Amino acid sequence: MYRENGINNIIIRLSYPQINTNFEGFETVKIVRFLGEKTNLGKEFLEVFVNFGNMVSGTLGIKSDTKKEDIGEYFGKIENTMKAVKLKLGEVLDKNGYYTKVKDKIEEFVKIIDNIELGTKDIAGGIDSAGVVGNAVKNQEATSSEIKSVNSIVRGIKAIVGVVLKDTEGKAEVTKTSEGEKNRLVDCLKMKVMLVRPVAAETSVSIGEVSGADVLKAIARSKENPIVDTEGIEAATDVAGIAVAKKVDNKKEIENETQKDAVIAGGGSIERDGKRW
Repeated sequence: MYRENGINNIIIRLSYPQINTNFEGFETVKIVRFLGEKTNLGKEFLEVFVNFGNMVSGTLGIKSDTKKEDIGEYFGKIENTMKAVKLKLGEVLDKNGYYTKVKDKIEEFVKIIDNIELGTKDIAGGIDSAGVVGNAVKNQEATSSEIKSVNSIVRGIKAIVGVVLKDTEGKAEVTKTSEGEKNRLVDCLKMKVMLVRPVAAETSVSIGEVSGADVLKAIARSKENPIVDTEGIEAATDVAGIAVAKKVDNKKEIENETQKDAVIAGGGSIERDGKRW
């Protein structure tokens, strides 16, 4: 009887493969029970998605004193866990593959796991392991993020956002800050005293109503291979553009389409992640 219930449980659970960041709407107990008894993976399987959801809701879980090596290791851990999950699901498939619905749903879920795995690998590859995220040196000239690193992070976020966020979650265009305030925040991002902690804190407070989901959506909408323009930040049209923009005197305003809180916040996040310092 349990075997039949277990098959039904995995069908029910995998019928809803969208990985919601707050983990609501899932048949969590059913899938964990099934995988826990069939593959001894239950706790690990649950924890990786709960932790991932917490990370998303915390705008990548990155703070000014977070060590870059910790961020890289975190994404590396997710990647390795996804590999373990795929291996265990493969074992489930070997044992239950003659159930057509089970086979189809497991294969569908494996594709989702593949996207997460590839996305986290890209993100980890775009993060330098040296120093901490917010350790800009006071009174030193700011340097733009490396394009290769920004591309890795944007590509990874694109892959993951397609899985972890529903269409109704996160708004890249969300904005509640006045135009003058936005330009002042952008000026903070590009001035010589580059994101020292008081500035970073000020920026975070000013755009505090932007959620992690909003920022991720904004990053995911960025173009890969952003062009470093001589017009500095004025030429930026998305998150990646802000991240790679060079400091240019008297070029401190941003285009209308870029004047969104989530976009500005995303630009700051990638600057801190993308081997800026």
